[in-house]
Amino acid sequence: MRTTQDHSYALLANALRCHNLYRTTWLTAKATLFRLTQAETIELSETSLRDRRVARWFVVPYVAGIAGMVWIFATDVSAAGSA
Repeated sequence: MRTTQDHSYALLANALRCHNLYRTTWLTAKATLFRLTQAETIELSETSLRDRRVARWFVVPYVAGIAGMVWIFATDVSAAGSA
């Protein structure tokens, strides 16, 4: 079952003319924060130039969103534990 978020992502990726924005963004974030495996480095280099360009700026809200979800989960769990 598809959610509204899935459709929103598909609309965004299509509007930006990207083929695999999610995977390219994930690899870009991982390359910035950690190390890529050799296979991942090859995969990233084989993605389209358009996807790599968009992923360079899209990684900022992507990582911020993940950090926000972790923060909400962490504070909700600690609040539930103290109740």
